[in-house]
Amino acid sequence: MSEGFLPMDHVRVKATGEDLYVNSAHYVCLESGKPRQMFSVCRRLKPGETRKLYYADECELIHRHDFQPYKGILRCGCGQVYTTMADTMMPRGEVTWN
Repeated sequence: MSEGFLPMDHVRVKATGEDLYVNSAHYVCLESGKPRQMFSVCRRLKPGETRKLYYADECELIHRHDFQPYKGILRCGCGQVYTTMADTMMPRGEVTWN
């Protein structure tokens, strides 16, 4: 399998030159007989558009975000992506875990 992508990686589709940002990269396709990582992308869907999965081995990595502390939050050194670390914050109300 080619180099795996991580959420928020900036990638380019080799065939079309389209730039994308990885949303979720935990999909694996076994149809070809070898595991191929797939990922969804971060963007709003256009009316009538369905969510598409992309093959990691058909894309090239442009930038992998490296988050560093920045004024109480985390920021990538490229300055493009910030995070509040919401996944580590306590919820405001009661939560039911599925």
